[in-house]
Amino acid sequence: QGDLGYACYTAIHWAAALFINGTPLPDVEREVDERLEFVRRARFMNVADAMTGIRRLVSALRGETAGLGTFDGADFNEERFEQRLAHAPDIAWFNIFSLESKVLAEDVVGANKVAQRASAHLFAALPMLPAPEFHFFRALGVAMLADRARDVAAHASLIEELKVHRDKLRAWAAACPANVEP
Repeated sequence: QGDLGYACYTAIHWAAALFINGTPLPDVEREVDERLEFVRRARFMNVADAMTGIRRLVSALRGETAGLGTFDGADFNEERFEQRLAHAPDIAWFNIFSLESKVLAEDVVGANKVAQRASAHLFAALPMLPAPEFHFFRALGVAMLADRARDVAAHASLIEELKVHRDKLRAWAAACPANVEP
């Protein structure tokens, strides 16, 4: 017996934990694919949609998409996927992993856009693993924006936003120092 909903939500947390903890990408890919199959068979499509962000980020990091900063590929259109989920709270998970790919690719404009979309639905990810990922990668994106800011007021505003993300990460680190490597 068991509760199918708990099993599906556990699947996405397991997949996210593997990725966030630095499990080798081929292992993450295998685990995500297995869990995605289970979640889809169970017809928990919102969880499957959220897990797609992890899967596409792994693909991007492995060079299997059109580029590091995009999830587009022969079998996936990022823009269409996002449009379909535009008002679903679980889009936050997808957007957080998309934010990571865009920051790593130094796509400052793309990272800023996807971070704004993720912010609108961040409440759906706050008590979950991707929330610190959002604040970390948003901070990196804001730092890149601040570095390029020509206007003093815009620069100051970005620095203030950067401090908000820093303070959030510091609070989490202080609450559980074992989670933060020295």
